[in-house]
Amino acid sequence: CKMNSKLVRLVVAGLVLWFDSMYLVLAGEIPVQILVGLKESVCTNCDKITEKVGINPSGFSPNVFDVPFDEGADVKVKLHKKCIVKVDEKATAESKKLTYSLKEKSGNASCGNGKFVTHLGGCGACSSLHDLATYDAIDLTNIAGQCAFAALIGTPPPTPAPASFPGLLSLLGLGPLPQGLLLLQGNVRAGDPAFLAQLENFLPSAFAFTRGCLMQQIAAQGFSLTPGCADVWAWNQLNSGLKCGFDCVLTFQLNVLPNDPIVFPPPAGTFPKDIFEAGSYCSTCKNTFDGGEPVCDAQASNITSFFPTVEKSPYYLNDCFQCDECIAFPYFLRYGGRSRRNSGLASLINRPPNQVAEIDHVYGLPIV
Repeated sequence: CKMNSKLVRLVVAGLVLWFDSMYLVLAGEIPVQILVGLKESVCTNCDKITEKVGINPSGFSPNVFDVPFDEGADVKVKLHKKCIVKVDEKATAESKKLTYSLKEKSGNASCGNGKFVTHLGGCGACSSLHDLATYDAIDLTNIAGQCAFAALIGTPPPTPAPASFPGLLSLLGLGPLPQGLLLLQGNVRAGDPAFLAQLENFLPSAFAFTRGCLMQQIAAQGFSLTPGCADVWAWNQLNSGLKCGFDCVLTFQLNVLPNDPIVFPPPAGTFPKDIFEAGSYCSTCKNTFDGGEPVCDAQASNITSFFPTVEKSPYYLNDCFQCDECIAFPYFLRYGGRSRRNSGLASLINRPPNQVAEIDHVYGLPIV
């Protein structure tokens, strides 16, 4: 079917809203004096932790996020572990920089004696305190999303950024918006071998562009991510865009907030219902954590599973956010380790109280 130029403009506006809004954050929760100490901290084994989860600690890891639409994947995220910071007091005193190592402990392990919980779940490529400082100071999802947006559809990237990239829609011959994005999402979800083989040819360059754009944007604000963590963010945003992008465009074009259900029919002149079927990813999500725990848990029984299926609940996530949580978020945890919620950093998404960890990010640093 043909769609007019007004509809194309609406799709572009929706994409910008999606990437600006996915995981709306409340930055600046950690006191500034602590933030400086975290930013300058030294981790003695983070490279080994990063390598252990399958990420290149020097950056530019191969694609670790599965491209096919995930159905029934079991993702190992070590829900019942804690990622612990062990401060090296002698090295800290000598270098005048917080020096530490990371170690996983069982969920009921006690701390003290220079040991601090930095996030719940297993450690990963984003578990360093340096990355924690950047999580707190910067809206990473907004920045990474804008860069991935440019990689998907070839629009001018945010400034500063690497040289422009033609976009996956163009490279794959899928046509312009909005049909091109709909075809991209549909073909990825269908898992057509020929299409996925073609897509794999272009993913390394799309990833390199997204990653370079992300790093330059963060550096412009005076922060950085460790190289492996930058890989996780770049791959995750591309993964989410490939599998959920069209759903999210429509969600935000209809001005639906993360915790509000999508109501049809849409306003006149926006999008026909037949190109976006409202449904609950939570009720159909077959992915699990750690050998059987559901990614979507109607009882919100752990820090990672998302909730719920009932639209009238204040914690309901609409289809865009459910898609991202079901399909992309498990892999983000698997490789990155640290998320905002498991680090105790709140967002503007309304979540059940037990879904945001209670963690004081002090690590023995003085508060003056």
